[in-house]
Amino acid sequence: MLASVAVKLFSDRQVVVGEDVIAYLVNRGERSFEGLARAVDALDRAALAAKRPITSVLAREILAGTEQYDETNEV
Repeated sequence: MLASVAVKLFSDRQVVVGEDVIAYLVNRGERSFEGLARAVDALDRAALAAKRPITSVLAREILAGTEQYDETNEV
């Protein structure tokens, strides 16, 4: 179910990501809708700032430092 939510959250931002990114977020990210939404937001912001595509490597980097990308901080 979280995988479907992740796909929807990325779709709402008009971002297409690979199944590997979705699997990484679901398996290693926070297992709540709110946590997933924060992770998608952080990934989208980081990818835009770095002008990089959203990959599982970027997801690993962001999830390792999620506290840097929460709602109280900017990317």
